[in-house]
Amino acid sequence: MLGKRLRLSAPFAILAAVVVGVAVTLAPAWGGQLTAPLAAYAVLWVSMVLPAPALILRNDISYGAYIYAFPTQQMAVIAGVDRIGLVGYIAVCTIVTAVLATLSWKLIEEPTMKRARDAMRR
Repeated sequence: MLGKRLRLSAPFAILAAVVVGVAVTLAPAWGGQLTAPLAAYAVLWVSMVLPAPALILRNDISYGAYIYAFPTQQMAVIAGVDRIGLVGYIAVCTIVTAVLATLSWKLIEEPTMKRARDAMRR
């Protein structure tokens, strides 16, 4: 497991998040790229500390998010959503991606996995 190889600590994760925030604020053109490993560390720490909500445990939309995030972001730029600012752009893309990923889970992935499990039981 990753937890055995990488020591995740709250103080370092908080420091990493602060450094990322400062870098992105002071150098928006390249601060995010420079501090990407620190951002990844902070996200990993949060993912190890916070329990997953029951809704997430029952509905795995991760693959749909992976599949639909990039096309959604590209279509949002084409539609001009990026003109409302970074926070608005991220919010719109996150919401649209979550809706598409949920539809993909409910209409395609979950029924397919159920059929596959039923076929394996026979």
